[in-house]
Amino acid sequence: MAFDEFSLKRSDKENVIVEKSFRFALKIVLYCESLEGNKKYVISSQLLRSGTSISANVREAQNAEIIPDLFPK
Repeated sequence: MAFDEFSLKRSDKENVIVEKSFRFALKIVLYCESLEGNKKYVISSQLLRSGTSISANVREAQNAEIIPDLFPK
């Protein structure tokens, strides 16, 4: 599977969680395509949404900004 190595990194450090969640999402997409080929549409749709949301949530957490006003001094 080919993917953009740059998209798996935050700054210059590798992040294992981002990499593994991205690879997992790719595997889920491929598996869901095979399920749809076997006419298992309902389970494929749900698995695709839940399996790819892991990677999306990890990326969102990696790119989150801390708002100083939320923390008392």
